[in-house]
Amino acid sequence: MFGTLSGNIMGIGYFLLFQILGILLSFMFFKKENLPGVKNGFILLMGSVLGSFSLQWLPVIYAFLFDFTVTAHILALITMLALTAAAYFAMGRQILPPPDG
Repeated sequence: MFGTLSGNIMGIGYFLLFQILGILLSFMFFKKENLPGVKNGFILLMGSVLGSFSLQWLPVIYAFLFDFTVTAHILALITMLALTAAAYFAMGRQILPPPDG
């Protein structure tokens, strides 16, 4: 309520980055699953949950050292980016499944 416009925009961007990275991780992990009923909506939901979970708990790891400061939140974002990059390279540099054909 008393924040600035730029602070609100940065907070929304920070939240959206975690959501996008969680969705990317979800698509990478569920790309080979061919279970009946597993649709893109389910994968999006699982990615959103993973992004929200990561947003809540990754800063806690760094808060032991830096309290809940901007430093802890930046390190949490760097950790999430590193986890996503590691999964991307470990899973053959492919996010979506190959097309049938």
